[in-house]
Amino acid sequence: MSSLDGQRVAILEARRASELANLLTRHGAIPIHAPALREVSVDAAPVAQAVLQQLEAGRIELMILLTGVGTQQLIDAAASLGLEQAMLAALTKITLVCRGPKPTAVLRRYGLRPSISAASPYTINDLISSLDQVELAGRGVGLLHYGERDSKLADYCRERGAVLHEQSVYEWQLPADLSPLYALIEQAIAGRIDIFSFTSQIQVRHLVQVAEQQGQTQALITAMQQAIVAAVGPSCAQALINIGIQQVIMPEQPFMGQMVQQILNHVDNQRQTF
Repeated sequence: MSSLDGQRVAILEARRASELANLLTRHGAIPIHAPALREVSVDAAPVAQAVLQQLEAGRIELMILLTGVGTQQLIDAAASLGLEQAMLAALTKITLVCRGPKPTAVLRRYGLRPSISAASPYTINDLISSLDQVELAGRGVGLLHYGERDSKLADYCRERGAVLHEQSVYEWQLPADLSPLYALIEQAIAGRIDIFSFTSQIQVRHLVQVAEQQGQTQALITAMQQAIVAAVGPSCAQALINIGIQQVIMPEQPFMGQMVQQILNHVDNQRQTF
């Protein structure tokens, strides 16, 4: 059976860190957890009220949902106002577009299904491709962002002539406690991290941001270039390439379990080589 045999694996994930750590420890890894972001909720009730008003007035004909977290928070916020059923009823009357399986899963819990879904690996480019044959000119399009505004998708919708209504119900921020990231950077530079695992591109950017604050950016990148670096999907991998990490391993499908398997395969191949 494949084993990571005591290798120290950096986990930058926050919300599902324990799940990833469990996957790794089953194979003998030593997880080093240093969350690189936190999801900070905004007051979603006014957002839900505004979206519902736009839906009921016919100003949103197509709704793009980028994340499961955001979709759930939008529905929960409507429920907090006693408007859950009104929100769900309004959503049944429009075209729903999901970036990937997570917002789709939230919709299905409420008996809703997207009309359009991005193809795997569910990047923004895949989502844009799924919209290329959809008439957007003059139509009201709602866009529920993830933790930061996706300007590429927003610009695409506007260039296609959509009347865009953008909303967000949470923000990505640095963790309140940066000490685990400081410690991770020091361990990496000292050569004590064997494998880095990234599950979103914002983790890459935040890690580099903290290293910059410490004046250790190049030392960190050099250390990462000498380690195994895994990304869950192409957007995450591209963020790593952008900072100078050219060797990035990535699963065919953007799921944590498959990323762990890809790490195992890579380590096994290295052992056979040496």
